[in-house]
Amino acid sequence: MNEETFVVDGDNNLQQQENTLNTAQNLLFAEVTRYTKGAQIPTAESAPSAGPEHPNFVSVTEIALGALVKPIALVIPTDLAIEEIKQAGEGRSLVFFSEVFVNGVVKKVAGFR
Repeated sequence: MNEETFVVDGDNNLQQQENTLNTAQNLLFAEVTRYTKGAQIPTAESAPSAGPEHPNFVSVTEIALGALVKPIALVIPTDLAIEEIKQAGEGRSLVFFSEVFVNGVVKKVAGFR
C-alpha cells in the first residue's frame, strides 16, 4: 500500500478540516493515518507564500478499491488524559492524537474512525 502526504490549511476551522480529510479519503480511496502541524510560514509582503500560513500535514494510506472508507472525526478533547480522549471518540477507534493548527492556533486534536 502506498502512503501519500499533503497539506491542509490550518487557518480553517475544525469542521472544515474534517471535511477536507474525509473528501481526500473518498477521492483517493485511502485512510488518514497521521495528522500533524507543520512549521508556521512567516508572511512576507513582497513574496506570496506557496502554501497556507499554518500548514497541517496529513498522511494517507491507500486501501483496496471498493473497500469501505470509514469517515474520520476530529475532536478537541476537553480533558487530555488518554482515558478521556478515548471516551471522546464515542466508541470509535483512535487514529491519532497530535498538535495541529485550527483557526491558525495550535490545538491538540484527536482523530477517530
